[in-house]
Amino acid sequence: MTDRFPIILDTSNGNQLKELPSGDNLDLQGSAIVKAGSIETVGNLSALSITVNGNSLAPVAFSNDYTDLDNVPIPFSGDYQDLVNKPNIPGKTFNLEDVDEAAPINGDSLVFDSSIEKYVPKPVLKELDLSSKSIGDLGDTLLTGDLTNRYLKFTAGAWRASNVTWTDVKNKPTGVSAFNNDADYLDRQSLESQEIRTDLVGSVFGDDSTQIVDGVNNRLIGDLIGSVFADDSSLIIDGVNGELPDYVKKQDLKDIVAASTDFDDFKTRIQDL
Repeated sequence: MTDRFPIILDTSNGNQLKELPSGDNLDLQGSAIVKAGSIETVGNLSALSITVNGNSLAPVAFSNDYTDLDNVPIPFSGDYQDLVNKPNIPGKTFNLEDVDEAAPINGDSLVFDSSIEKYVPKPVLKELDLSSKSIGDLGDTLLTGDLTNRYLKFTAGAWRASNVTWTDVKNKPTGVSAFNNDADYLDRQSLESQEIRTDLVGSVFGDDSTQIVDGVNNRLIGDLIGSVFADDSSLIIDGVNGELPDYVKKQDLKDIVAASTDFDDFKTRIQDL
């Protein structure tokens, strides 16, 4: 197929016949192009209407606007009520399939009952009666055997009744001297380093420290002839014989300590003196 250029009559130049010059327009006013196999243009195609197979193109073909379409469906309003074939939503809780239809009372809550596989209304438990329960009813507590003077100790994944062992005691003292001597006991070192001292109960000494004065009855008992006082003025020493009258001597205490098997034996030996 060969491209041809139309021949025109140039009325402005002696009615000469010539090809349509480039840049000139072919004016077909009052006429038409018919039975053309195709029309190709590199510019704009301007027409009052375009008919395809006998049907005129609607405005939407050019505007691309939904509102130019005909016989369109009604757009969805976005309202749930405008939907069709929508599911039925229960308006009340007991209309659910897994909720029992029993009517609740004020303060009830829903509790699952496995026997009927449904939630049922039950009163809320406000008080828990443990009067018939014991600590042994707890799932992680195992109590067996004699429980006297036992305590709970977590062992092997459970709380068990156990004895108090020395290793369980925290911050335990490592020596007798660490205990509080609230009974004023004398230890071995004290017994070996000093004599047992006896206070003068109910009496005081006079100003010259040679007389005994009864502090209860406020009267003179008598002189201390031939005796002197110890450094702390709480013992009477026989200055003539150089000994403690009627008192246990230091050497006696050493012998008693050495011979005693325990503290009770020590007390017995002291009492037998």
